[in-house]
Amino acid sequence: MNSHPSANTHDALSLKGRTGLRRILDAGGYSLMGLRAAYRGEAAFRQLLLLNAVLLPLACLVDVSRSERLLLMLVPLGLLVIVLAWAFDLPATIAAILIAVDAIAFIWAWWLIGRRVRSYSYCERGEDLLVSSGILFRRLVIVPYGRMQLVDVKAGPIDRALGITTVQLHTAAATTDAAIPGLEAQVAADLRDRLARRGESRSAGL
Repeated sequence: MNSHPSANTHDALSLKGRTGLRRILDAGGYSLMGLRAAYRGEAAFRQLLLLNAVLLPLACLVDVSRSERLLLMLVPLGLLVIVLAWAFDLPATIAAILIAVDAIAFIWAWWLIGRRVRSYSYCERGEDLLVSSGILFRRLVIVPYGRMQLVDVKAGPIDRALGITTVQLHTAAATTDAAIPGLEAQVAADLRDRLARRGESRSAGL
């Protein structure tokens, strides 16, 4: 009985014989063909692709650190990779490892962002404002009222949707600039007005 190689085997053999840029382009073309097949045949892949199209831009808009933003982006991308692993019949061990890594990234991002938000605190004293932040490395900024040049309130689109704002303090020295995020809009406005009045009174007294 004669056996004939399949089309996939023929493509793989023809790709193996090529080198350089041609081989890279051919491999990229086959990868795109596989993604198209997953998009057409897997409803879960299409849904997660749409979810990534929504969540990835949102992760770029959230006011978090770079490491936290990277974790937020890795979680939906990891789910997409897991679905692709099932679609292309990868070993169950690899799929289980991918699921575990994605779950750890989600738990770590949830814990890290929550701890960072809770680490912020401030205290209005008679002559200055103390702003404390940080988890592993604590930072304490002392801002004298007389050194304040500008106090403004800012809020991105996600902040506005959640009803929170950030009070940003600008001083003569960039090292003493500070920010107090996660305040309610009215609380932030009242704090800004108090700090502005104290800064004007201290500057006038110099």
